[in-house]
Amino acid sequence: MPKQPYSLEFQPRERRRRDQVLRFLGGFCAIVLLLSIVSAVVVLRSDLMEQLRGALFPAQPTTEPPPDAWLHTGSALFLLCETDDARQNIRFCALVRADVERRQLHVFPLSPGAMTPFEAGERSLEQALRGGGPKELKTAIEALIEEEDGIDRYICCTDGGFVKIVNLLGSVTVQVAERVRYSGSSFTLTLAEGSQRLQGDMLLRYFRYLGTLKPPPADASELPGSPENYAALRQGELLARVLETYIAMETDAPRLEALFNSLMNILDTDVTVNDFYTRREMLLDILANGDQFVIDVKE
Repeated sequence: MPKQPYSLEFQPRERRRRDQVLRFLGGFCAIVLLLSIVSAVVVLRSDLMEQLRGALFPAQPTTEPPPDAWLHTGSALFLLCETDDARQNIRFCALVRADVERRQLHVFPLSPGAMTPFEAGERSLEQALRGGGPKELKTAIEALIEEEDGIDRYICCTDGGFVKIVNLLGSVTVQVAERVRYSGSSFTLTLAEGSQRLQGDMLLRYFRYLGTLKPPPADASELPGSPENYAALRQGELLARVLETYIAMETDAPRLEALFNSLMNILDTDVTVNDFYTRREMLLDILANGDQFVIDVKE
């Protein structure tokens, strides 16, 4: 019987490796496909369950109060003062605490003659102004009030600057308690009793006139300190009226920026451009809600 030829199938090593890789990839793809199908079924079933739950048990509408547009917090203490053009005499001076969260402004009028600690003795606020201008005045008032955090910013102007600012921002309507006929060495003033609309020069004269007032005899014993406190308090009431007028002023971002640039050329202040642009939205909100602000005067 003839022998059958002996035959062997020879598979090179590279071919065996290729077959193993193909089998592995095929199995991997099958597993990924299976997981994809299972995931799709779970997601679709979840959507279907949500749809059925919504149809059978509709959600009750919820009414939420509208969010308060006022998102600003904190408070700041400002020094406001007005002096003669030579910076020798204080026309009026006040601290203003702005609490933006509570929407309140508190005005604390100060007498130019108020004495503050200085070196081994004392000096008046007016003497501090003469010694180093508004910055020294700020330092003197900080020593007087012993405020832990000090005064955040000071804003000062001269007579000429005050008139320009009022004429720029607009006149102020004041209530004159009784007719004024005043003639002094440096200015005169005549005002009728009742409501008066004052431009820059007349408003400045009215501030200066209030600074000359002495307390009526019946009130003198009730006022702490010197009689100058009475004049400062009357000036503080007028300053509060000015703030009420300007805080209710209608404006928008472009006009506010234009006003800021104009005021920076008039004022002596440590308010910076960065202060303005980081607080611009707050200022716009304050102006938009001016009628909601409470402004009071404290001794």
